[in-house]
Amino acid sequence: MIIASFACTGKTTIAKNYANYYDLESSDYKWIFDKSIKNMDKEKRKGAPGRTLNPEWPYNYISKIKEEMNNHEHILIVPDTEVLMQLDFDEINYLVVVPEKDNKKEYIERAKRRENHQGFIDFIDRFYEV
Repeated sequence: MIIASFACTGKTTIAKNYANYYDLESSDYKWIFDKSIKNMDKEKRKGAPGRTLNPEWPYNYISKIKEEMNNHEHILIVPDTEVLMQLDFDEINYLVVVPEKDNKKEYIERAKRRENHQGFIDFIDRFYEV
């Protein structure tokens, strides 16, 4: 089962605690990082300047999803529109998990506790209700 879930919903935590869940974090597939942030912790570099869109996105990520479907019972992914559209085209089923609208402040606090870059926190703030 593929589960597409909004940022800060607990994908990484679930994968750390349950062997049959795999967190396929998207940053290294979506972005090419410059030297200033390439070696930063993944949570800290989310939303940071110093990255450019990978021209192989989203196909490199989708390829990895398909590869991991053979290895894991549950794959946790980002709910990126391009990714989901391609999964639809390929007739690959997935479940989308979204947070409750009233929990916006909680999700922003989670991003801060993870020490996400302020740009990522601003992204959550701006697009939470969308």
